[in-house]
Amino acid sequence: MLHYRKILIAVDLADPAEKLNNSIRDFAKGAGEVHICTVTMPLEVLYSFAPVGSYAVALGGLQEELTEISQKKLKALAKECGVEEDHTHLLVGKASMEIKRFAKEQGFDLIVLGTHGKSALRAALGSTSNGVLHGAPCDVLALSV
Repeated sequence: MLHYRKILIAVDLADPAEKLNNSIRDFAKGAGEVHICTVTMPLEVLYSFAPVGSYAVALGGLQEELTEISQKKLKALAKECGVEEDHTHLLVGKASMEIKRFAKEQGFDLIVLGTHGKSALRAALGSTSNGVLHGAPCDVLALSV
């Protein structure tokens, strides 16, 4: 069995998977250095279809609130799973790209993430796990959740 010294576990806080949480606990007990990350998309990207200027003021406060809520959820998950609070990371951007970028920058040996399978819709739109698997800077463990 390969030994991984630095592991990044990517979670979707909007769709928590108990199987992935159990894996976080297992890795936290037996692995070297375990980090948890989640990725949020900037709201201005999500709402870029809106008429220019119509949501500019409202989105700023909403982005800060989303960030604060995500950080609280991520820290609570880390505490529940036995991962150090300073090993939690909130990334902003396209999930698959940010996870790969962060893993490369920080020198992770393994990325762990959940996958929901290959429905026709997910296959057409692409999925985070598929995006991470292609071009990852290290090994990837995709758990069926």
